[in-house]
This record gives sequence, structure tokens and C-alpha cells, in this order.
Amino acid sequence: MSRNPGQIDDTRVASLITQGMSNSAIARELGCNEASVRRARKRLKAAPAPPTNGGMPAKPGRTEFTLTGDTGSFTGYVSETPLTDFSDVFRLFNRDPDEFVIVDDSVSMKAWQQSKGLEDGTRSTVTLYSYGARFRRKTDIDNLDLPALYAAAQATLRPAAEARADRTTVVVWSDPQVGKVASRGDTEALIARSVEKRSKLAEELRRRAELAWFEFRPVFLSTCR
Repeated sequence: MSRNPGQIDDTRVASLITQGMSNSAIARELGCNEASVRRARKRLKAAPAPPTNGGMPAKPGRTEFTLTGDTGSFTGYVSETPLTDFSDVFRLFNRDPDEFVIVDDSVSMKAWQQSKGLEDGTRSTVTLYSYGARFRRKTDIDNLDLPALYAAAQATLRPAAEARADRTTVVVWSDPQVGKVASRGDTEALIARSVEKRSKLAEELRRRAELAWFEFRPVFLSTCR
């Protein structure tokens, strides 16, 4: 099957969907993000994944769900199997799980055993798990298809031009602390500083070129962690 650069294999996605896996679980399996999986679901016209709580019906009044603005939390969600995907919690309260993400490793879990009646009239002991976590609504950054962006960037790389001067200035911009907020501001402030630094660098390179130190051919590289 032909694919655009960075596009995941729809055949593989379809196979995982038939196994009842959620978008986040499929993304982990394929090493991509949920945005890629959502687009694949749309291309395949696939229905949402079935519940993943071990077949255990939801217990009204046990799970508490709070959403205020773009952040919220839930507590007391019970399952018969250990969970790593909490899509059913959002579905239980008529929310789209693809619109939210668990934050800050905030998942808490309790486990206990209790007696359960079987169809043959006997009883068995089962282990139950109760979960809670904090979450937030996803932003545009969460929905970026990074593999596709990386592939597109690789496809547009051009071979280095042959140097026409005997000197070269290399500027390495490393560890810009993307995503961190503190006294120097947020991402918007970081972008503003980056634009300012680039402008000053270009000005300095032109000044050197005028002194015939080297040919001015600016190429800006950045390594982000």
C-alpha cells in the first residue's frame, strides 16, 4: 500500500482495531502519536474501540468525574484488569477520549480481592483495581503528527552547496529549553527571543561578509531537547 511520508500503515492499524485497541494503545504499539491513528481511523471509517475495562460494567455512583474548563480529574474507576488506557472513563461521561490526555504521571491505583459468584453456582476470588488521575484537554501541539513532520523535513533536505570561500562560520543553537516556563516567560516569549537572536546573527554574518571574511550563505540549525 503506498503511503505519504510519515503516514502509518493502515493495514496494521486495521488489524489492531479489530483487536479492540484504543487510539492511544495503537499509537504506543506503532511508535507514533494518536493524531496519526485518528487520521487512519477516518481513512478506514472505523468505529471507536470497544470498552477496555475487562468486560466489567460501569458502576453508577462509584466513579467521580470532574471537568472544569480544560482540566479535570476522576477517581474510583473500577476494573477487573490492570489498565493503561482510560478511554472508557471519558466515554462513561459522554466525553471523547481523543480530546483529553492524562497529565503529570498522576495515575493512582488501588487493588483488592473480593468474592465473585460463577455461573455454576460456585464462588471465586477476583482482584479488582480502582483508578484515579488528573487530565487536561489536548491542544494543537498534542495533535501534531511529528513522524509526518520529520519525514517531510527529511524529504526537503538539500545537499550542501560547494563552498566558495576559504572560511566558514558555524553556529550551533543548542538546548533552547522548549516547553519550559519560568521567569523568562512561556513559549511565546521563547519564540520572540529566538526571532530576535536569529535577526542579530544574520546581521552579524552580513557584517562579516562585507569585510570579505567569508561568503554570506546563512543556514540555521537547531537541536531541541
